[in-house]
Amino acid sequence: MPASVQVICEPSGGYERALIRALVGAKLKISLVPANRVRQFARAKGILAKTDRIDAKLLCAFGEAMQPGTISASQLEQQHLRELESQRRHLTHLLVMEQNRARG
Repeated sequence: MPASVQVICEPSGGYERALIRALVGAKLKISLVPANRVRQFARAKGILAKTDRIDAKLLCAFGEAMQPGTISASQLEQQHLRELESQRRHLTHLLVMEQNRARG
C-alpha cells in the first residue's frame, strides 16, 4: 500500500492559492499552517536558522508531530465565495463614492 502524502505549506501572500487548488483538485491532502505556529515549533526544537532546506525539513517534522487538519474542496469553495463577496462590497462602496462625487 503506497504511503499517504500530505503537503504542508505556509501562507505566502496568496501565492499559495494556485498550489492549494491544484493539490485539492488532484485529491491530495494539503494543510495550510500559520507561519508563526511553525516558527514556534522550530524554536521549541531549538532551530533558529532559517533556510529553504531547513524550512522544508521543519514543515515535514511539524506535519508529523502536529498532524494539522487538511483543506477540503468545499472549504476552498467557501473561501472563494468569501473573497468574491468581499470584492463585491468593495466595488459597491466605490460605486456609491463615485455616485456621490458625481452629484456633488
